Amino acid sequence: MLEAIDAVNWGDLPGLRDLYEPDRVATGLRALATATGLVRAADAGSLLAGGGLLHDHSGAVFPAAVTAAPILLAIVRDGHPDARATALGLLDDALAFAVCDRHTRVATSYAEAVPICCALADHLRHHAGLLAASGAEGRRLLADAAHH
Repeated sequence: MLEAIDAVNWGDLPGLRDLYEPDRVATGLRALATATGLVRAADAGSLLAGGGLLHDHSGAVFPAAVTAAPILLAIVRDGHPDARATALGLLDDALAFAVCDRHTRVATSYAEAVPICCALADHLRHHAGLLAASGAEGRRLLADAAHH
């Protein structure tokens, strides 16, 4: 998982200039992947929600959220329970924020300009079994993804 985080140049991904802080992505993901308790998971989540993957104060989501989705899903699968809950919350916020901004698009393996919400939903659908087994929040994420 850590290799996947380090394999991405997060600074090369686009984002709103005054809101997206690519340095927070790798740091936050590494911290979340290795978190062993609530405080560390919450600290990592704050980095990722405060300009890394999204900017929760403004309701903005960045293309980095799509790139990070498989890593967040791996944390849901393999991480500490507090890290899993944080990763699910980040995925939920990213999908919700992306629905509000259908103008932001990303390149995927299947199309050049996919709305972020649809690209995120595609990752979620590919991990339906994991999310279905992740409690009410995971099942709600799957239900939300079904609309994309």
